[in-house]
Amino acid sequence: MKSEILNVLIVGCGNIAGVLDMSRPDNANPITHAGAFSKNPNFKILGCIDIDKEKALNFAKYWKIPNIYSSFEEVLLDSKKYDVISLCSPTKSHFKDIKKCLSLSPRLIFCEKPVTEEVTNTRKIKALCEKEDILFAVNHNRRWDERIITLKEEIEIGKRGSLR
Repeated sequence: MKSEILNVLIVGCGNIAGVLDMSRPDNANPITHAGAFSKNPNFKILGCIDIDKEKALNFAKYWKIPNIYSSFEEVLLDSKKYDVISLCSPTKSHFKDIKKCLSLSPRLIFCEKPVTEEVTNTRKIKALCEKEDILFAVNHNRRWDERIITLKEEIEIGKRGSLR
């Protein structure tokens, strides 16, 4: 049985969105959102948004993203359906960006940490996502970070001493 392919919109075209993987070998484990999505056949990065049009163009060219936007308003005017929205914008804009993401009715909003600058706003986002039945996940996994892998290996061979 063939898996469903989920369409992804990446918001923000900076380092953690995909730039950090752009200078790494193709066989390296991904450390960015675009890197991870591009290595999984169940996802297709269909669009990206950045207020810096040149940055978005370079990002889209590298990751072979067909739809480039400079605002959520442009996305709303487009007829594309996004199943997953990967939020990689600066933390200070997360609250307003997440509310705009909700208007696109995705299945999942995958947000870079921290969610917002204030816990009250994070609670509001949680409630809004629950009300709209939209899954919300926060990215904080460093499993593939080479430094974490090295630390794990050093612990396993006893190089770091015994764990307490």
